[in-house]
Amino acid sequence: MRIGRIFYFRKRLPAGISKFGSNQFICLSLRTHLPLDAVKRAARLLTVYEKKEIDFVDAMTRSQS
Repeated sequence: MRIGRIFYFRKRLPAGISKFGSNQFICLSLRTHLPLDAVKRAARLLTVYEKKEIDFVDAMTRSQS
């Protein structure tokens, strides 16, 4: 996603993480205006997010019970 000249990473949060339902998003600046850099940074960020998503959901389910 691009706002002005800067690219942003936007990902919908799973319902288990978001207390407001599944329509919440995480939105982070990629701090670049270059499309190729934005794609590389988004790919790295998505990799980290997918690895940690399981931990986030587990922590939320443990805290709710």
